Amino acid sequence: MTDCFSRIARRLIDESSYRQELAELGTWLVAERYAPFVVEQHLRRMVYILGRLPRGRPSGVYSAAQLHAVFSVECSPRSRHYRFAGTHRVYQRFLLARGRLRTQQPSDRFAELRQQYGQYLIDIRGLSASTRQHHAHTVADFLERALRPGQSLRAVTRADVECFVLLRSQEISRHSLQHTVAQIRAFLRYAHDTGEVAARLDSLDTPRTYRGELPPQAVPWPMVKALLASIDRQSKTGWRDLCILHLASYYGLRPSEVVSLRVDSIDWDAHVLHVYQRKTRSDLVLPLGQPTLQVIRDYLQHDQTRRAVDHPALFHRARCPYGPLERFAVGDILHKRSREAGLPAFGSRAYRLRHTFAMRLLARG
Repeated sequence: MTDCFSRIARRLIDESSYRQELAELGTWLVAERYAPFVVEQHLRRMVYILGRLPRGRPSGVYSAAQLHAVFSVECSPRSRHYRFAGTHRVYQRFLLARGRLRTQQPSDRFAELRQQYGQYLIDIRGLSASTRQHHAHTVADFLERALRPGQSLRAVTRADVECFVLLRSQEISRHSLQHTVAQIRAFLRYAHDTGEVAARLDSLDTPRTYRGELPPQAVPWPMVKALLASIDRQSKTGWRDLCILHLASYYGLRPSEVVSLRVDSIDWDAHVLHVYQRKTRSDLVLPLGQPTLQVIRDYLQHDQTRRAVDHPALFHRARCPYGPLERFAVGDILHKRSREAGLPAFGSRAYRLRHTFAMRLLARG
């Protein structure tokens, strides 16, 4: 069981009276792509923690409150608090994955209804996972804030629905409010068809939006070139960040398309890049110029984040647990590098690079 561990980790496990628990935790950390040094540090801290947890439980089930009480003892000095807080989060995830974390679920009288509606969105509407998440968030917010305490869904009125839409209009833009109203419409239509709501309440007016009413969120092309030139290649993630922002700037790739790239997406002989477009669920073949090929080659040769990861994805996280990047990371990378370069116009919206690419194509005919 301990063959996959480093020498120090094996010694920590063998010398502890909690061998089984430490071995299972260590195996899980290795499977989650934590670096060997990080695995050792988490196991070292758990040696202290396991001795304080309640014993005599064959199932080893603990509550979140018990874990908080034990880990919160390690609060001084501040650096020790932060290290044990990291192990606290890791151990909670481990217990949750093993079904050994007892969480106190808040009372939700609409939990069954929301679950049935989620299944309806899968079976009947055929919506994608990300779209269903938006629907679920809107429905949960509507049920919490549109209904008064103790009010049943059958007693909801048109005035309640309009008050909620007015409330949301003060929190989000008109373009976002269009999606919110559409999601409320769909839920109220489903609730009426299933008998949860007596009257038809889904005839809601949506805010008007107009094509071209907002200027494109683009930045001048010289500013993009200055951003790319400012990236420190000697930093740990310098080559990775340069390659990501280069592909987004020169090819207009979406964040989801960048993070889905694999090493075998590059055809070195034909000088083309195969991109899977999640939004349209289609494949796109892009020609690669020599400057882009050189940037990718330099990244694969020099980037330090790829050396500890055995994964076909082209771009990986630089911190544990190792693995492919998420699409949200592209905006974080843009925000970090633009802040370092003193170019606040970019913000954290990675789509500005895509819009800049489109405006550049338009300007060049």
